[in-house]
Amino acid sequence: MKKSAYVLAFDEVQKPVTDFLRSSGFKKSGRTYNRLVGDGLVHVINFQMGQYPIGNYAIPGIRESEYGKFVVNLGVYLPCVSQIESGKTGNRIIQEYDCHIRERLGVLAEGRDVWWSLDSSPEVTGNLMVSLLQKFGLPFLSPYTDYPSVLSQYRAYGELPFSNQARSALIAAIICHHLGDFQSAAKFFDKAASWAVTSNNASFGSYVEKIRKAENSSA
Repeated sequence: MKKSAYVLAFDEVQKPVTDFLRSSGFKKSGRTYNRLVGDGLVHVINFQMGQYPIGNYAIPGIRESEYGKFVVNLGVYLPCVSQIESGKTGNRIIQEYDCHIRERLGVLAEGRDVWWSLDSSPEVTGNLMVSLLQKFGLPFLSPYTDYPSVLSQYRAYGELPFSNQARSALIAAIICHHLGDFQSAAKFFDKAASWAVTSNNASFGSYVEKIRKAENSSA
């Protein structure tokens, strides 16, 4: 299949998805969908096509080409975390790689990373994506409706998707500080810093203290 044909097939796959997600409050920009929820958090769904193989990129059995396939990325963007870490509160359209909570639809649906083929019927594939988003994608995003709900998820599970315990504790600290709960923020900063010591990760420990200092200076 020619390169342009895959793009056209991808467009067709997205059509039923776009209708479904718009009915759920998402706005579309290219391959990415955003939904604004409480406290400025953004739910993100992104359709990513495999890159066109160049040179010896693909090595059968070792590094396979994903061209002609696509993956679905999910994310939740936390503006207060972005603000303190990068000094930015996001662009008009938030991309999945901007998010602080992330997962892939295939992992949720099948327990593994799944790249779906664009050689299959676009209509069938598009309807499958709607079904999987309805059953797995939106339920993954729905618990994260504002900052308190993110903290509830963190406290319930001890970490956030895509982040280890230390990174999750740091995110929780930033959120608590943003909400004015300085006692909890200090506790979570200490937890993140303690992990850095235990794991002998000095660079992360320095980063935690840098963020703590920035937060305290802005209080």
